[in-house]
Amino acid sequence: MTDVPTTSIVNAATAPFTAAPGPGGSDAGEIVWAAPGRAGIWRADARTMSTVAPYPFDRDEVVYVIDGAVRVELEDGTAADLGPGDLAHFRAGQQSTWHFTFPFAKVSVLL
Repeated sequence: MTDVPTTSIVNAATAPFTAAPGPGGSDAGEIVWAAPGRAGIWRADARTMSTVAPYPFDRDEVVYVIDGAVRVELEDGTAADLGPGDLAHFRAGQQSTWHFTFPFAKVSVLL
């Protein structure tokens, strides 16, 4: 087996999370990037995030839920209920509203 070169490894339990930017300059949970702007772990609780929040998909995004649950409602009326272990892909250009059950954590890969 060949070693794969790594540029960044993050661990959800020990990573140095920072405030994630939200709409209007407000904070929206916390994030740590493995690949800045491309792949990271995002987490939130009632202290750091509203239980209902709009979220525009500016790019295609793959989401893997680590903890908690979320109902993602898309503007076309469809909804996805995601919990730990669920993997979902959302296409760029969609508007959505997220309804969280905290604490919540996800891995996001932006394509």
